[in-house]
Amino acid sequence: FSEVLPNAIKAWKFHHIQTQNLAVPVGRIRIVIYDDREGSVTRGHLQVEELGRPDAYLRLRIPPGLWYGFACLSETPALLANCVDLPHEAKESELRPINDPGIPYQW
Repeated sequence: FSEVLPNAIKAWKFHHIQTQNLAVPVGRIRIVIYDDREGSVTRGHLQVEELGRPDAYLRLRIPPGLWYGFACLSETPALLANCVDLPHEAKESELRPINDPGIPYQW
């Protein structure tokens, strides 16, 4: 679980082999996914999703190899649940700064 404070942004993260399964049971979060995988038919594409109250109680699956970040949209802290398919391994993921020029999204 991650508590995300109002207006907070956590971006960008990438997993080599771990799949993310995200849900937002409290509050509302915007999640942005960017594909820069070589040979992918969706390379260069962004996907923007909103999860949480009042209408988007969904599970969002993010496969390995995609960059993602998220921001709290609600006026109170949001809770992000992440049910991953593998135990946490710090070396398995990578981070980039929020304003990374390689990802075409402005928070």
